[in-house]
Amino acid sequence: MIKGLKPIQKLEIPVASSKKDYILWSIFFLLVSGTTILAIRGGTQKYPVDIIHASEMTDVQNVPALLNSPFTIIKTIGKKELPEINYFSDDELKDLNFGVHVPKPNSGFKKMNVIVIIVESLSKKYIGCFNGEAKTPFIDSLFSQSLVFPNGFANARESIQGIPAVLASIPALGDEPFIFSDYSSNRITTIPALLKKEGYYSAFFHGGSNGTMGFNSFSKLANYDDYFGRNEYNNEQDFDGDWGIWDEPFLQYVSKKLTTAKEPFFSSVFTLNTHQPFTIPEKYKTLLKQPGHPMLSCISYADIALSRFFELAKKTSWYKNTLFVITADHTSPVIDKKKSSTMDHYRIPIAFFLPNNSLKGIDNKIANQIDILPSILHLMNYPKNYFSLGNDLFDSTAKKYSIDYNAGVYQYIDSSFCYQFNGRQPVALYNWKKDSLLTKNILNDEASLNRVQKCDTSLKKIIQLYNRCMINNHMFVNSKL
Repeated sequence: MIKGLKPIQKLEIPVASSKKDYILWSIFFLLVSGTTILAIRGGTQKYPVDIIHASEMTDVQNVPALLNSPFTIIKTIGKKELPEINYFSDDELKDLNFGVHVPKPNSGFKKMNVIVIIVESLSKKYIGCFNGEAKTPFIDSLFSQSLVFPNGFANARESIQGIPAVLASIPALGDEPFIFSDYSSNRITTIPALLKKEGYYSAFFHGGSNGTMGFNSFSKLANYDDYFGRNEYNNEQDFDGDWGIWDEPFLQYVSKKLTTAKEPFFSSVFTLNTHQPFTIPEKYKTLLKQPGHPMLSCISYADIALSRFFELAKKTSWYKNTLFVITADHTSPVIDKKKSSTMDHYRIPIAFFLPNNSLKGIDNKIANQIDILPSILHLMNYPKNYFSLGNDLFDSTAKKYSIDYNAGVYQYIDSSFCYQFNGRQPVALYNWKKDSLLTKNILNDEASLNRVQKCDTSLKKIIQLYNRCMINNHMFVNSKL
């Protein structure tokens, strides 16, 4: 701007000598200011550029070279860094194997397709087969033919946190979402990145406006080959008026795109419409109308959208050789007056479905989003070492627990107890099997001392490993921790 104004100043033109001059210089000022603002924010997209957007321009290992110091400093001012934590020595952390999983496949690698369907805000309490409030006949039928984990939990409270948890085993254990944190340019382990080395094609589908919550940038960081959003769908007749493309036509689009994709493939699909402002297409408003909160009608619409997707998928050549995983990004906001606990704020479905019906049943062990990555790799007999903060749900020797964090409080859930810790000291312990609403804090009961110590140790080890790996950029195999 300075260089551009110098020659103009030399002309010594009176800025406002006439009405015409005033208008011309005002237009010039607006053009220069507008161009400058666009340059600073990085373009006309919905959200300004952030650190994670560098991953769209180059390979992950080259991201630090692309970023510049002033930009990085500006973007990280005010953001909370994770603290260095040393609750335990390296020897005491060995039972976590520093996050490295060493598979023991019982046969050769299965090159089947994988589709992870993440339904926006699909709380367990809505699903019919779990005595939920919404009408979900298709999901009920699908789950009757799937391996279902009724004690499934989210590791996040927001979509921007839930997607990395499902696809990269990164729990939301900090105040900043990973995608917009200081660590968003870190190298991470993701399902598409691991499977790409085995010859897989990968695609991330989200009907929202491109740039929403940085998902298209995250897809590049996660090593997806392609991202398909509202722009790629390219039919505004199916725009819902708020977030993006209606779920039903977009899921049909997903099925058709995968039919033209190279196999084997890995795909993740993130839906939209079970979200505020809780609207559904006009043609369904009478059919799906239910008493109570409009979210219930949205859940029924999602159920129809999924049923149409599977109807079309069954006609494809890839369907029979595909593993489907159905889960949620997080639970929905509380929409009724029924009493609930902090555990209920994280309860989501986690289900695995194979069209040949070889994977069926109910498994009541604790499961959470970060367990999805290692569990998928187990079902594929993946043979190589990999990094994950989650556990293989099919490994009988692994601990089964869930972890989450909200407003400075960590929560650890195992088969019987819910333990809460504020980073400095224990806050509460509940026997959720006997006290489902978590009304009786037994933290200070003498009989609970041993359980408190066990939960405290397990949780602190996870926190220490998470912070250490995130700070030192070690969320992948062959890292020297």
